Amino acid sequence: MNVLKITSSFPRYEGDFFGPWILEYARELKRQGHSTFIVAPNTFDQDNPTVLSENQLSITRFNYSIPNSTQKLVYPPGIIPQLKENKLRFFQIPFLLWQYYQTGKKIIQKNKIDIIHSQWAIPGGFIGALLARKFGLPHVITSQGAEFFLPTNHPFSRFTKFTLKNCDYLFPVSRQMGERAKQFGVDPSKIEVIPNAVNPSIFSPDITSTFRKDHHIPEDATVIITIRRLVFEKRVEDVIEAFAKLKASNTYLIIGGDGPDRSKLEQLCKDLDITDRVIFLGFVSNNELPPIYAASDIYVLSSQQEGLSLSLLESMSSGLITISTAATGGNEVIEHGKNGYLYKVADVEQLTSLLQTSISLSTDRQKLMSQQARQTVIQKFSVEVMVKQWIAVYDRLLLKSTS
Repeated sequence: MNVLKITSSFPRYEGDFFGPWILEYARELKRQGHSTFIVAPNTFDQDNPTVLSENQLSITRFNYSIPNSTQKLVYPPGIIPQLKENKLRFFQIPFLLWQYYQTGKKIIQKNKIDIIHSQWAIPGGFIGALLARKFGLPHVITSQGAEFFLPTNHPFSRFTKFTLKNCDYLFPVSRQMGERAKQFGVDPSKIEVIPNAVNPSIFSPDITSTFRKDHHIPEDATVIITIRRLVFEKRVEDVIEAFAKLKASNTYLIIGGDGPDRSKLEQLCKDLDITDRVIFLGFVSNNELPPIYAASDIYVLSSQQEGLSLSLLESMSSGLITISTAATGGNEVIEHGKNGYLYKVADVEQLTSLLQTSISLSTDRQKLMSQQARQTVIQKFSVEVMVKQWIAVYDRLLLKSTS
């Protein structure tokens, strides 16, 4: 089977933090015997639009703006933040879509593509829908959920509605996202929830790590970690405030990620007099994440909106005690008190209590929760399991198209 994978986020290099899971998914498709052709926009810091061909995995990038140095529309952290930063980038959208379409068309004409799989409804899914209509191909979309948080009357939502009406299946990453998708007019019979996934062999508690030594953290200290983009909706300030309330002094808070709220959060740590026990890592590459998780004890997902957080799954696969807000897909992964804990968004007191509970767990109880968290990922949220679910849908669509 030949699969055309359309995405607006794709790693610029091995270990990049920008969409590494999509590369992992494509490699798993290849491992399961299917050729994958990836099309993605180029970014301003890449010179060569065609990156590599790795056996059956072909990756093609395209330019959409002159000079190339202006190509920031799909650069991290993504399209919506980039448009907010500079409204002139709206003028790049037609050129992005045109080059997207032309590049995808050439790949389809050159190769015997069987199915189109778009990552996100906008912009990839919109182009996938146009290509599917032109060439009569089945089209499926994986949605992380960002487009479903926009108002239904938002200009981008018109493209979302068109896209969802012109796909054969929508794969939202959580039931919550599936319900949101229905508000955009998608046929419920087209919805099949297929969650995000991680590779348990990469995110493992058995990885050797020098992270504590490198950051002068005592081996007997409790390390709490959160990996987020530092913006309001991720509510990292809640984690900082809860951490400051803890009775245990031998604790450290690691904050991975960057964003416009970083200076504000650093000032909050100063105001709370906890700067000696809080470490801001800034952007963290994907290759750096496994040893950081392996050196940590507790992970906190504090966001008020998510589809289904990959960092949540990564932390559970790494055997951490995981605490998550209940409104972010976390309640579809965590069974409260068994393989993690859930709390209400913005409830700092409840978060503080759960952090204290996690720190106070007996060694046996901590080990059991760690094992149950990892088993949850292995059994339900591994890349291998997720891609098998994709292929099952592909097969149904191809059988239907030939009958």
